[in-house]
Amino acid sequence: MNKNKQLIRYLVYGGAILLIVTLFSLYQQKTKQPTEKINIKPTGAIAPKRKGIIKVGMQDNRVLVGKGETLSLVVVASSGGVEVNGYDVVLQYDPEVVQFIDVQPIETDFDSVSTVSDNALIITGSLKLSKEVSPVLKDNALSIIRFKTLREGSPRFALDFINGSMKDTNLATSKAEDILGSVTNPLVRVVGTQKITKGRPLKVGPDLTLELQEITVPPKDCFDCFTQVNIVATGEKGSETLLFKNGGLAGVIDQKRTSSGYVIEIGDISGDSLDLYAFRESQL
Repeated sequence: MNKNKQLIRYLVYGGAILLIVTLFSLYQQKTKQPTEKINIKPTGAIAPKRKGIIKVGMQDNRVLVGKGETLSLVVVASSGGVEVNGYDVVLQYDPEVVQFIDVQPIETDFDSVSTVSDNALIITGSLKLSKEVSPVLKDNALSIIRFKTLREGSPRFALDFINGSMKDTNLATSKAEDILGSVTNPLVRVVGTQKITKGRPLKVGPDLTLELQEITVPPKDCFDCFTQVNIVATGEKGSETLLFKNGGLAGVIDQKRTSSGYVIEIGDISGDSLDLYAFRESQL
């Protein structure tokens, strides 16, 4: 009797073990089924091409200005067809050569504030709250910056700019993305002012003499007339006539010429005399 009980017990234990082994085998086969491979191709972020431009230059297209005078720089911006919500202009300069006076805002879509820190002027513009649409800039004048010249030399004007950085000169979209791709710095030189008078040759360098030939000032009631100045420049290669003019309805300002390696510009006119500025082009 006892032997029969033991036999039954062994059969039960054996069946249980066989069941466990069978279930474990089925589980292993299931987990080893091949799975579908998913190929994920790596993608690199492509930086957008920044087409924005900010240019700073003399308002009257000159490069020479006399000591003790006021020079005006105009800030012009283009956004390359992209809407702009704000901007920063960071202009470095030599405070021993020029002294900051003020900033006159021009673009009416923005509110702007300006601060001076060490040797840099910072202008920050933000879209006015009353504007529902951000403007697209196309050679828009943002502001005019005025400085007083203190001594002769280079003011070393330079825009602080790193492509893609929002911590310096930039043009910002509504998503706070900088679209500024390039800047143009102003070329300015502070020089001594010379007076040239009709009939009195003026030697401006060892190899260049200037002689004022004619000053033509139109009557006050002529709105589309020009002030014209003729100066004969005589250098090593002979003589040539330099024609300067400004005025008219289009506001033409054409007061800069080059001769014998010199940049020559004219200033205020008084009777038969006028202010003149000359500097070697290679030393600008």
